[in-house]
Amino acid sequence: MKKLSFLVAALAMVSMVFTSCKKDEPKDEPTANQLYDGFYLVGEATAVADFNSSDIALAYMGAGFNEAVKEKRAGMYEKYVALEADKPFKFILHEAGKTDVTYGGSLEKKMATAEGGLAEIEVFWGQLAENVEMKVPVSGLYHVVLDLNLDGQLTATGGKQIMLVPVAWGIRGGFIDANWNNTIEATSASKFDKKHMEFSFKDVVVKKDDAFKFVQADCWKIYLDMMGQVKCETSLGIENGEITTFGEEINFSIERGIYDLKLTWDLKGGACGKSFTYASTKTGEPAAESYVPTDHKLGISGTMNGWGAPAGLYLAQYNEGKSEITDQATSAGNYVYVLKGLTFEAGAQFKFRFDEDWIGLSGIEITGVEASEADGNITIPEGCYDIEYVVVWDGAQAKYKANFAPGTPSEVVYANIAVTALVPADWDKCYIWAWSDANGANYSGGEWPGEELAIENGKVTKAFTQVATPLNVIFSNGAGVQTIDITNVEDGAEIDIQANLKQ
Repeated sequence: MKKLSFLVAALAMVSMVFTSCKKDEPKDEPTANQLYDGFYLVGEATAVADFNSSDIALAYMGAGFNEAVKEKRAGMYEKYVALEADKPFKFILHEAGKTDVTYGGSLEKKMATAEGGLAEIEVFWGQLAENVEMKVPVSGLYHVVLDLNLDGQLTATGGKQIMLVPVAWGIRGGFIDANWNNTIEATSASKFDKKHMEFSFKDVVVKKDDAFKFVQADCWKIYLDMMGQVKCETSLGIENGEITTFGEEINFSIERGIYDLKLTWDLKGGACGKSFTYASTKTGEPAAESYVPTDHKLGISGTMNGWGAPAGLYLAQYNEGKSEITDQATSAGNYVYVLKGLTFEAGAQFKFRFDEDWIGLSGIEITGVEASEADGNITIPEGCYDIEYVVVWDGAQAKYKANFAPGTPSEVVYANIAVTALVPADWDKCYIWAWSDANGANYSGGEWPGEELAIENGKVTKAFTQVATPLNVIFSNGAGVQTIDITNVEDGAEIDIQANLKQ
């Protein structure tokens, strides 16, 4: 009971001490001629040595943004600032008509929980206390987060706290990997400067019109608490033409090409995103790439199949007869894939897939049906449809079309089928050719002799996911020796290749 009473009293004291901070949200753009109520970061480590500096407006901290709930957080402040090693710095709380108060904390290295990349990030962390100065061991740009814990959410992790994240800029985007998980790190950074630093990315290859963000610590967010109720954003995007740290769906649009990119930081007061500007210089074009239709998996994922990877009925089949190559040198042309007998219930939501890319309504031209958007996903009137899914390849990048036509519910039965085969002793390679007459699909790449399987202890195994039944297979050594057509293969089948060789 004593501990509980002490905690309640402590929280009450926090609320009284910082009442004005909770009421008055930090202004975004302070000026040199006017001091706003709020926190300022000053000291020998920074470009603003003390509160009497003519540059004091540059030291003003902006409102913090809690990415856990996508809104500004009362009592949370953020700033990007260059700090010189082994020099002191501190927070000054300025409130008109009151004596300025100095705050800081004994900083220690700590592993903080991260999200969207590394599981943990090394930060400098301390509990906020009066009349304490701070130092960092390494000069550099830091993301400084101050939280007064006005709502008590951070009590379990120390209450009022300071977190300093060393900044190492990188970029993430769909042209790097479809899931935006990998990072290209900056190739160089300008020398340490307390007011201005530049981070360069040379020869960035963008193979398709896409988007990207800058990320500061190879992750998207860092937790201030243990449960993820308070998170700070560690990326920069663009909104209304300006760089910002707020939100997830704000990206820099970028066209296909080879680029030199530069992210510039200038010390500014207020909203921390306003400290950054971005420039890009296109230096060339990526080499042309051939389009090989059988190298790609196209289909649909949605509420119909639990948003799983396209398989079975939801995996599109390439139609060579309908496809048209207009330029043999670049492989430019229209590549047609088909999906047949797909039933959409009322309210069903989905996206098209191209390999690991998710394609929403803005990324594909849809005809034959009235399509709309719900929660970022595509919706269409309920019914059964045949879909012609077209990849328009211009020799450099793809665009997509889909035409919906009335269809008949598929009678094809799909199943997971695993097969094992005993390989002849004189074979050093083994290939499988698999297909189904039920839907005309080939499940081994569509190019003879099919998929090569690894021989282990004289056997090969292959597991098929949601293939049309009945399934047929041929095994071969890739050098003219093969089995007969082995039809109606069932799950768990064990095949003796020698006993089924074609004479």
